[in-house]
Amino acid sequence: MYDEGMTQGRGLLMGTVCRMNQSTYCYVWFPKSGEEIPQGIWPKDGDLKLSAREKSSSPAARPINHRVLWMLLKLWHHKKQHMKNLLFSENGLITEGR
Repeated sequence: MYDEGMTQGRGLLMGTVCRMNQSTYCYVWFPKSGEEIPQGIWPKDGDLKLSAREKSSSPAARPINHRVLWMLLKLWHHKKQHMKNLLFSENGLITEGR
């Protein structure tokens, strides 16, 4: 996604989602069209915008290894499924306290 976003030349946002063990998980987003370009502070030259949380403010996460639990969580959060490509991977992550 990073390469695709940089190729588009409309700017790219990379931000933190959560932390687990010694890793920080992030998302990558870029505007698919000129109409999606955010107003305000946004790189006009197609560069990268970083949004990182401090360790203390980044929610802790844990892996979800049980297939049934993963399916239940997907059902529970079905109204927010449009965000699944942004926040969840196939192997599954969930943030605690959210």
